[in-house]
Amino acid sequence: MIRRLSVMFALVSAALVTPALAAPVASSSAIQANKKDKDSYTVELKAPGPYKKGVEGTVELVLTSKNGHHVNQDYPAKFKLAEPAPDGVTFPKKVLKKEDGKFEEHVATLKIPFVAANAGKAKIAGTFSFSVCSDKNCFMEKAELEVEADVK
Repeated sequence: MIRRLSVMFALVSAALVTPALAAPVASSSAIQANKKDKDSYTVELKAPGPYKKGVEGTVELVLTSKNGHHVNQDYPAKFKLAEPAPDGVTFPKKVLKKEDGKFEEHVATLKIPFVAANAGKAKIAGTFSFSVCSDKNCFMEKAELEVEADVK
């Protein structure tokens, strides 16, 4: 019994002392923060560029329905930018609504305008509220997305 406890203690101590041997912490969420992929949809925030400091640019939000689902045309979809805005980045509109974009049966797009005062990485982040439906169900979803735009 004492031997088992000693072995268990040694294993627990080793795990605490040598975190490098542990599985990496979920860094993939940071990498995939610009894209959410579910059975019924994919939503992605893209920064195609090029972008210049002091000049208005846009990042593009794309929602694609899949597996027998469609974009809910009756849902008041919107993209609300995260607050406060990053230093040196301004947004002409803090909330973009469905009428600001193009919403078709299987694809919806919103172009999100911004102006970066400085060269470097400009983080664009916010929450997209939307709905996709099948013949049987409708799902109201929220996706928190962010992307970095490379400003020259």
